Amino acid sequence: MAQLTQLRLLDLRGCRELKIIPPNVLSGLSKLEELYMSGSFVEWEKGGVVENERKNASLDELNNLRYLTTLYVRILDVQMIPKHQFVEKLDRFRIFVGNYGIYDCCHNYESPKALKLMLYTNIDLDNGMKMLLKKTEDLCLEGLEGVKNVLVELNNGKDLPNLKRLHVKNGRHVQHIKTNKIGFSELCFITLENLPQLVSFCSPDERCSTKPLLLSNKQTCHWVTNLRSLIIKGCGKLEHLLSPSLARSLVIPKLEELELQNFGDMDQFPPDLFQHIKVFALSGGSPFSLFPFVRRFYNMERLKFSFLDFKHVVPCKGDAGTLPPIRNLELFSARNLNHIWRKGSELYHILSNLQTLTVLRCDDWINIRAFSSSLQNLTILNVSLCKMTTNLVTPSVLKNLVQLTTIKVEDCTKMTEIVGNEGDCHQTIVVSKLKCLQLCNLKSHRVKIFCSQAFVHGITTSSFLVWKN
Repeated sequence: MAQLTQLRLLDLRGCRELKIIPPNVLSGLSKLEELYMSGSFVEWEKGGVVENERKNASLDELNNLRYLTTLYVRILDVQMIPKHQFVEKLDRFRIFVGNYGIYDCCHNYESPKALKLMLYTNIDLDNGMKMLLKKTEDLCLEGLEGVKNVLVELNNGKDLPNLKRLHVKNGRHVQHIKTNKIGFSELCFITLENLPQLVSFCSPDERCSTKPLLLSNKQTCHWVTNLRSLIIKGCGKLEHLLSPSLARSLVIPKLEELELQNFGDMDQFPPDLFQHIKVFALSGGSPFSLFPFVRRFYNMERLKFSFLDFKHVVPCKGDAGTLPPIRNLELFSARNLNHIWRKGSELYHILSNLQTLTVLRCDDWINIRAFSSSLQNLTILNVSLCKMTTNLVTPSVLKNLVQLTTIKVEDCTKMTEIVGNEGDCHQTIVVSKLKCLQLCNLKSHRVKIFCSQAFVHGITTSSFLVWKN
């Protein structure tokens, strides 16, 4: 390789067994413009090793590549990164610092400038890393041992003008992400994950506020207008999303995705803050205040519930016509689903436009029964890993699913029938639009598609059945 002095592109991605690159080989590729090593070589020699004692390539060698503009690399220790030179010229980079797995390094990132830092020791970043932070569009910060105010301590409170995605996770001491003075006008995506001491996004500015604000204050709220996705997971001490005075007058016009995990106080969200939400995911927490909150999302199309118990869902109050139409509903590890589908419950009234229903790992769910009349527009039904499901639908339910085109059932170990028995009534059912019936890993030795009471018509030659295991 050392002889390839005119080489402009070197792609070593996915070479997991690559352990040795002799010293000075990389620095000899003087014309190199693009170097791809994600999911590959990580055995970089530490700086300061005497030349004749080096056994492997050093990151310092990259300083000799004057034409290098693209770098995808994984580095185990942030202190291995050389000071300045090669960082200044980078136009495209994916630099992962820390003990990340192969999957993390091979993940498809939308941004051409991604930086992931796993910092489980309290260190000061040198000017080279701070220069990278300024260029970065997709930033993930993990660990942050001893850090309380993330961007103040890591970047001296400087602006991040190119930042579009921010993900901060697994920081046990983190209390704030930024001050009100730090600006990032391009920020579109925020994920806050497993930050047990997080109080607010912005720390209080002693000169203009005494209350912590999560997203902004009146002087710096302009960047909120670009926010498209907000995900909050495992932030149990979070107190303020917005200050009350700002929340009353602010709308986040581009925010389309909101995900909350184990989030207790939904009353802190003002009614008109999320008018344009299209995707809402809720995991854990109490369902009592859930549906009044959902009613605020006038444009919502997709709803996902995970790890919720619906036993105490209250009946619908008020005009059902004000509830948002849902096209896609996903239920993951939810319990007591029979309470959701009761007539009069909140969720029963918002399913009339539902097109896709996915039920996954809901162990006490038996089948679709009482709520079938609200699913007349359902086209796709997916059911997986539901241990207690013995049949999917009864004949009277199936005949109401007039728009159904696809049924997929997988890993339901107690299922014996797709269309189950229902008393002594014999029925003729027309399913003219059903095109796909896919059954996978149903462990019962005798799984029947239709019970003896149902005469099913309308399955054409263009329909198909997939049966696995």
